[in-house]
Amino acid sequence: MAIKLPLHTLFLLLVLLLSAAWMPPKASAQPRTCSIELDSSGCTAQDCVAKCASQFNGVGECAHQEYVSNFHCVCLYACL
Repeated sequence: MAIKLPLHTLFLLLVLLLSAAWMPPKASAQPRTCSIELDSSGCTAQDCVAKCASQFNGVGECAHQEYVSNFHCVCLYACL
């Protein structure tokens, strides 16, 4: 037993399905974050921040290396 739908209902359903199929995919609003080590021999916070900002337009911070007594400069920046 088939259900009969009015013609205008079928037309609206078809338009709805086609419009959903033709919608472009959403772009990600958040850029990926990458990191790079700028200096492994030591870190001065002011120099690390300045170097990261000038070279990568990012945020630099001094991070502690595990099993090593000194800090190193790590730069976090938006990458493609």
